[in-house]
Amino acid sequence: MRLWGLIFLLTFVGLERPALAADATAEALFRAGREAMEQGDYATACNRFAESQRLEPAGGTAFNLAACFEKLGRIASAWKTYREAAERLPPGDARTRHAEERARALEARLPKLTLLPGPGAEDVAVELNGTELGAASLGLELPVDPGAQRIVVRARGREARTMTVTLVESETKQVVVSPGPAIAPEPVATPPVTAGANDSAPSDQGSGQRTLGWVLGGVGVAGLAVSAVTGVMVLDRKSTVDEECTNDACSTKGDEAAASGRTLSTVSTIAFVAGAVGVGVGAYFLLSAPDAPVSARVGLRTRAALPELVLEGSFQ
Repeated sequence: MRLWGLIFLLTFVGLERPALAADATAEALFRAGREAMEQGDYATACNRFAESQRLEPAGGTAFNLAACFEKLGRIASAWKTYREAAERLPPGDARTRHAEERARALEARLPKLTLLPGPGAEDVAVELNGTELGAASLGLELPVDPGAQRIVVRARGREARTMTVTLVESETKQVVVSPGPAIAPEPVATPPVTAGANDSAPSDQGSGQRTLGWVLGGVGVAGLAVSAVTGVMVLDRKSTVDEECTNDACSTKGDEAAASGRTLSTVSTIAFVAGAVGVGVGAYFLLSAPDAPVSARVGLRTRAALPELVLEGSFQ
């Protein structure tokens, strides 16, 4: 029996230690609050009373905290805390009647703020002076301390909307709360473009243009070669005509040479013109390609002087 009694005593003492520590701290805070109150440091006194009340709720502490709030002009806080003190003080305590009277006197001076739901406010979270409010709080007159009231409205996929409204004693105001604008989607990161990537399109275009220039140039050179060969043949036919024709009469060989010369002369002229045009256009494409030297492109002249092929003599 003695053993069980000892175990019970040790267990009871162990459970009581945190409570005793909290009680001692609450008492120290209460005494420090009273000292600050007597010195007129109401801000410090309120903080100490509030912490003491958190650790050990008591009617006397609530009464002193309410009086401290009233000194600071925090009417709504004082009104609420006086009501709490009246409920916690023991029956017959003289302070109970005083707390009830002060609560009634302050009630007529309370500023009241009504938060009205606006468009899109079905799924919003509303925060008033750091306290999150439920949907049931919207549309009701909420007692607040005089001064600036900070309202934050949040909703999924929306930017937070922050509003500030100022109230004085006995004033009532209504504020419509609605979520902020939709959050813009983050821009898609564009990979950096390297110099080689920038040059790829002009390079491909320039390569195709140079190829076409070489082809046209080759055709032009071939045309000039045909013109030169047929020109030599024309001169040969002219020599035969000079030998076989006298005055207006020609031998059979002379007539054949004259006919062949006329045909070859036409072919030579056409081949020369086509060859000159091909060489000129091909040179233009080569020099004006996007990756061609700038000096060559700038100095390019599209007009080219075409040499003339002069064949002396005539064919009958």
